Amino acid sequence: MFRSSLLLSFLVVSGFLSAGAANAACTSVPISGEYSLESSCTFSGTVNGVENGNIIVAEGTTLTINANQTLVWNPGYSVVINGTIAINKSGGQLRKAYIWLYDADSDDYPSTAGPVAAYTQPENGKRRGEFTNFTIITDIAYDYNDSDPNVYPGTLCNGPCTINSNDGSCGNLGSGVAAGGDLLSCSVTSEACSGTTVFKLSAADNAHAELAGQANYSYSVCCTGESLGNTCSGSYGTALKLSASTNAHGEKSTQANYGSSACLSTTYGSGQQNPSTITCDYATDCSTLGAHYTCLASISGDTNAHIGNCTAYSTKICCANTCP
Repeated sequence: MFRSSLLLSFLVVSGFLSAGAANAACTSVPISGEYSLESSCTFSGTVNGVENGNIIVAEGTTLTINANQTLVWNPGYSVVINGTIAINKSGGQLRKAYIWLYDADSDDYPSTAGPVAAYTQPENGKRRGEFTNFTIITDIAYDYNDSDPNVYPGTLCNGPCTINSNDGSCGNLGSGVAAGGDLLSCSVTSEACSGTTVFKLSAADNAHAELAGQANYSYSVCCTGESLGNTCSGSYGTALKLSASTNAHGEKSTQANYGSSACLSTTYGSGQQNPSTITCDYATDCSTLGAHYTCLASISGDTNAHIGNCTAYSTKICCANTCP
């Protein structure tokens, strides 16, 4: 049953194991290197063990191998038993082999498909001891998408508002977080807009406004960010309502006097798990609405207002590209 490299002093094979100290989890098991039991414990999972080192069961301790669990040690190393090994006869086994995890995209994060115990390397297999991002097995973080080297724990995994969690799942970033870490940036400029024009102004302050598609004014409210547009559909926020398509006064989007809307929109993450959303509001200081809000322009009042850059008036038009 045991190979020559196994140094055996006492073995208990039992059909059942009682709860207690022998079933406590083994702690601080290294990714690679020798492991010595200082107290009675059991390894976690269905396949586990030690890579590139001996397993030492100290005197007075019990190493428990659970039902249907394979405990692995490598060729060239030993299981040194000064205490006791208790193996559940319902599928528990001690096996000389290697512990393999899968890393098809070679980003040094394993998929959740493993581990497996085998002598020969499985397809896309990588020995546990060769992973460099972890030092102990409880630190292992799993890859949600093992076919993309740019997706691994802590990165976006299925849209701008998702994150690859350490357990290999793709969870949502959370409400109000900047989508994809992308911070919206806006300003009033008289130069060519390098991003998306939300609306135009006749001057930098005390100005009338017009919709982005008009060509009468030389100043524009220009925003840069991920996948932005100025349509009033899909994921969008209404920055300002206008009294006409040009030569217009403005009002807050919460007012109901004007029929033309100037909008900021995004398609960032459209069709993915949790796409981003544009939110617009008004404040004397955009940061009071949230860390990711930026100022587009300012208005002289709630309605029938003149418009200017962000220093012109106390009421700021604030928008953010965030997660819902």
